[in-house]
Amino acid sequence: MFNKKMSIGEGEKYDTTKVSTDGITQEELKAIEKKNKKLIDIYKALGAKDGEFSKLDLALAMDGFAKADTDKDGKLSKKELEEYANQLNKEHNLNIDRKDLKAFLNSVRKHTKNDKKEQIADIIKADADAKAQAKAKAEAEAKAKAQKDAEYHKNMNEIVVGAYNTAMDAIERQKEEAARKEDLETPKNYTVQNGERLNDLLKRSLEAQGIEVTPESLAEAKAEFIKNNPKALHGPKGKEYLYAGDVVKIAGNLEDKANSKEITEAIIKKREEAKAKAEAEAAEEKRQANGEPPYKPVEEKPIDPVEKWKSLMPEEFVPGKEYPAPTAEEVAAKKLEKTRAAIAKKKAAMEKYPLMEKLPNGYSRRDRPGYLDFYFDANGNHITKEEYLKARGEKTRAIDNMVSSPILEELPNGYTKRDVPGARDAYYKPDGTRITKEEYEAAKKAK
Repeated sequence: MFNKKMSIGEGEKYDTTKVSTDGITQEELKAIEKKNKKLIDIYKALGAKDGEFSKLDLALAMDGFAKADTDKDGKLSKKELEEYANQLNKEHNLNIDRKDLKAFLNSVRKHTKNDKKEQIADIIKADADAKAQAKAKAEAEAKAKAQKDAEYHKNMNEIVVGAYNTAMDAIERQKEEAARKEDLETPKNYTVQNGERLNDLLKRSLEAQGIEVTPESLAEAKAEFIKNNPKALHGPKGKEYLYAGDVVKIAGNLEDKANSKEITEAIIKKREEAKAKAEAEAAEEKRQANGEPPYKPVEEKPIDPVEKWKSLMPEEFVPGKEYPAPTAEEVAAKKLEKTRAAIAKKKAAMEKYPLMEKLPNGYSRRDRPGYLDFYFDANGNHITKEEYLKARGEKTRAIDNMVSSPILEELPNGYTKRDVPGARDAYYKPDGTRITKEEYEAAKKAK
């Protein structure tokens, strides 16, 4: 008895959104035919042929049931089933009613419930795409044949002239393409901009030439760049960088802003300002340490010999007792003591800055994040960069690169672990040669 509506939405008992990928097999159709003649008539009317009901036939059949849901509530009512049965009777000369259609749905559900399912929309679309492709192919083949037949009947002179013109056009295009490619491959002047990285520049060059960016093509482009610009790269191998404002030769017809002078002047100005600021801060720190202006110096007053003796030996001072004036040796000893204390204080202040390099005479270069580096003598007094470099002398490029990073740890054999901003820590021999972390740890264990 048909008292309730049949739910046909996704996941419902009579799901009309997806069907079995296997369809209904020939053996299953034969079994159905033996039991219910009307049922097999419905299968045949909805597409069964050659003893099979394919997944496309099944998809189209279920799509028909979905369309029979005229009020789109996801359910088939008694009235909607009756209307669909009448439609099939007219279209296929059948004699079925709504009960037969329900029997059909139950039959499909029974024979496909354990099968792998596929969305009906995907099946129908795939079929439509295949037919469209087949039609397009047939039309293309027909058009090609028609063109071929038309060309066959052309005047021989036209064929020869057309072939000649085509050949000349092709040659001209080849020349133009060869000239364009040669122009793109020819390195031209390019001004390096602020913050521009080598890899980014090489990628832009490759893309402009229509070359796919891969590790291999980047390596080849880098080798060509070094060949054309032997002095353009700076820094250790694998971490090379470019100087902003440098004019380099590179392929790809990249737009050259030709602003090297402006960039260089801006960099120099920035460095001079930073240098002036650092020197002013260093001078101020030195003035403060020495009690010089802008801080008012301590006013010196004549010291009474007794008072001076009290300052030298306060623990032994007895009020009212007369003391002889301190000897020159005692004054010198006390002065030496104060000098040593002042030096210790300066050294402690100096040690707050990470060490980058230390010279045999005790001079040191130290890192001051965000500012120019500080330079000190052995007693912790600030010195100028020029004084430091004069005492240091010329070093190799490898050592210069190494000491640009502050020391995190130093081994007795001179090996150092250094902090490289924005990268992993680096490890070095005393001559600036990079070593692996494993080599460094092995030397550390062996000490």
